Amino acid sequence: MPLQPVRLLTDGCRSVSRQPAKDDAEAIMEILSNPSVVQHNPSDLTTELEDVEALVRRWQGRWKRHGFGNCCVCDEIPPSTTREMMAWTGRSPTARERGGF
Repeated sequence: MPLQPVRLLTDGCRSVSRQPAKDDAEAIMEILSNPSVVQHNPSDLTTELEDVEALVRRWQGRWKRHGFGNCCVCDEIPPSTTREMMAWTGRSPTARERGGF
């Protein structure tokens, strides 16, 4: 069961950070297929939806195993309208959290 979204308030801008869902793959691909976005981490560049869907499944697996992971950051506009994904954030488990130590 997904955790509740985290609301982030910054200088009048409202955004929500939430677990990734399968339906987020296209929005994530739009970000990852932009060379200027991934210029400092060019290995993230992808143009294949299938690769991004696999990435989303890995992120969901981390949430399931560890209770945390990458999040989708969305505009929080009036609740009656659609939230548009702006970015993602989060962290991967450390070796200790994965049981490596």
